[in-house]
Amino acid sequence: MFPRGGFGSISPGLRIDYAGEISKDFVQETGDSRFAVTYLDNRLMRVIRIYPDKPKTRSVEAEFRTYAEKWYEEIKKENMLARMTGKASYLHIIGLEPKREVISLILNELKSKPAPWFLALKILSKNNEVGKAHAGNFNLMARDWLDWGRENRFI
Repeated sequence: MFPRGGFGSISPGLRIDYAGEISKDFVQETGDSRFAVTYLDNRLMRVIRIYPDKPKTRSVEAEFRTYAEKWYEEIKKENMLARMTGKASYLHIIGLEPKREVISLILNELKSKPAPWFLALKILSKNNEVGKAHAGNFNLMARDWLDWGRENRFI
């Protein structure tokens, strides 16, 4: 019934199947789960099982930063746009959710560290018109996207 072993304490990020006070002095650890004893009165106690919570996922911004830095490293010596935008890290950025937050991150990145983000912006925003008038002129295309981002409250 109640497993043997040393007593431990409850860590943050745990889900329990009883919403009561749990004394950290009465937690029994067993592999991937824990059991806690709560006293309802002097004679009666309740044993509950505590399950580890799902691991927290990284924030969209942290994921974006990781992939963007990797991408910058990958394209340092690259001169073909198709190869730059075909890198796995670039494609991972396009796949991040929520799209609105990713667009904001890319636009802020474009503002501070110009790079060929235009394909990602077109795909994420589903807007093929921004920058079209200035195709081939990196600075003007960047300006067009930044203006669009301000108008649409992405930045």
